[in-house]
Amino acid sequence: MNRSWGNTNQFKWINKQTDQRITTRFNYLVLILANANGVHTEQLRKFMYWCFENQRSIAEAEADPRPSIEIWKEAKNKNN
Repeated sequence: MNRSWGNTNQFKWINKQTDQRITTRFNYLVLILANANGVHTEQLRKFMYWCFENQRSIAEAEADPRPSIEIWKEAKNKNN
């Protein structure tokens, strides 16, 4: 799956897939990633969209080495 989506938002990519095996595997992966990061699957989807809209450069990541999901959660809390 990683090779086929390239530099595309994975949630946009999956909407174009017709093979049920791929969508099943993708949904399972989303569930695992959401659980590992302490968020619901819908929150993970929102996080992934945020990542594509707020891509960090290498210099930015080196200046703030926190995982992007932590930065997203902080930004989300400031907006609420």
